Amino acid sequence: MKRILLTSLFAAVFFTGLQAQTYRDQFEAFQQQSRQTYADFTVSVLLNYAEFVKQAWESFEASLPVPMPKDDLLPPVLYEEEQKQQAKQLQKFEQQPIKNEEKSVEEEKNEEEQPQQEEEQQKQTPPVKQFEDRLVVVEEVIEIPKPQPVPQAAPQPQPEIAPEKTVRFQLYGTEMEVRVPDEPLKLAQTDQSTIAQAIESLTKGQYTAFIEDCRKLSSLHGLTDYFYLRLVNAAVRAHLTDQPNEVELLKAFVISQSGYKTRLALDGNRQLLMLFGSSNIIYGKPYWTIDGTYYYADGDTNGSLQICNFAFPEEQPFTFVISSEPSLTASLSRARTLSVPNDKHLTATVAEDINLLRMLEAYPSSQYGSNPVSRWAFYANMPLSKQARETLYPQFDFMMEGLSVQEKLNLLLCWVQKALVYEYDEKVWGRDRAFFADETLYYPYADCEDRSILFSRLVRDLIGLRVALVYYPGHLATAVEAPSSVKGDHIIINGSRFIICDPTYIGAPIGRTMKGMDNLSAKVLVLKNATRNSN
Repeated sequence: MKRILLTSLFAAVFFTGLQAQTYRDQFEAFQQQSRQTYADFTVSVLLNYAEFVKQAWESFEASLPVPMPKDDLLPPVLYEEEQKQQAKQLQKFEQQPIKNEEKSVEEEKNEEEQPQQEEEQQKQTPPVKQFEDRLVVVEEVIEIPKPQPVPQAAPQPQPEIAPEKTVRFQLYGTEMEVRVPDEPLKLAQTDQSTIAQAIESLTKGQYTAFIEDCRKLSSLHGLTDYFYLRLVNAAVRAHLTDQPNEVELLKAFVISQSGYKTRLALDGNRQLLMLFGSSNIIYGKPYWTIDGTYYYADGDTNGSLQICNFAFPEEQPFTFVISSEPSLTASLSRARTLSVPNDKHLTATVAEDINLLRMLEAYPSSQYGSNPVSRWAFYANMPLSKQARETLYPQFDFMMEGLSVQEKLNLLLCWVQKALVYEYDEKVWGRDRAFFADETLYYPYADCEDRSILFSRLVRDLIGLRVALVYYPGHLATAVEAPSSVKGDHIIINGSRFIICDPTYIGAPIGRTMKGMDNLSAKVLVLKNATRNSN
């Protein structure tokens, strides 16, 4: 009986296993068929593209570059000096002799002149401004759209023989490698017919592995849209040296098959160019507007272009948002110590990754739509690097242990105000240049926008409070969503109360608005809320 039961059980298990294997085989066959069907669709799109290239080229004129917005920046203000000056005025005002109730003949004679004299005296000696809970007028709340997810790459046809040849290159100090075909792309000339033939040749799948490797490298190293473009550019140039037209064609092919908007263009010298679509206006670069999208050359060119306006299915523009820290091979800087003068307790040391700083320096400044204030969101919403967090944040955790929210905010604000040296970008760089938080911690000087971006990053990571950038003409400050018990100048954003914190009002505690900004309405930009572990 036991033998029969064991035999039956074995048969049941065997049958179940066989059935599961059959299901897996069927599912894998279905997946393979689906991929092949989709790859066949990709091939048909590329063949249509090749036919389109033979004849459909239109003339587009470049729009002039949008210059970087330039304000007449206000110098930093010393809060302590203001207070001392006002205190002296108040002391002088209070030390005026008190008049007796019995008036002399001379006093009675001048009684009519006294009100006018007092009024003039009050204008000359105003009392110290009282600290009160005051609402600052908000002119506009700027909403930043959520970034789109990375587009899906179009499945590519598989080549008859998988490539074994590879090419190596560097991207900001990080060694990378991609597979390339034995026979590279060739483009004898740049007439429409020859370009179409080259596109038709790409349907054989010889660059399928190349695209797969570029996508994997981008995911592995946490590269967002713009830096994926830089990766593809570096890989293609390493593969096709001294072949400028082939470089542009292959870049356009890889980027378009990765799901992004690209267009092929020819300049007046019949030089082939790849244009990439952007949802942002990039400062300082000419652009071509096609179907509501801004297109930029991945290089220097302007004027009139002949453009092939072929749209691939579900293509997306580049967004330029850096939502996570890129993972690169680190090259550490020397540790930098930032101290508040005359306060040895407010001292912190930080080290930075030089390769990351090189990468950030190449980042193009841009804005959402027509609102230039939005440009600071790209800098402020990038997480601080792991290297900086690991060296800097434990020191602040120790300094802030046991403090109230108000005390923590004042500590961070004081450190940013006094440990950083203020200087204008035009004097240091010859142009306006916003800093990511990592750059402000590395370079020796920082202006109001750099300080505000760094302070906003520290508050969100170390205290976990929401922060908004507050823009006045010529000046950038911050506001922090703080408890109602924290009094001072504040703004209301969508029903929430944000207390003013100005990193350039040197020595001012939270809740103080810089002199000259008191009667100005503000534009505010609510930043992405994050903590140190959200990267």
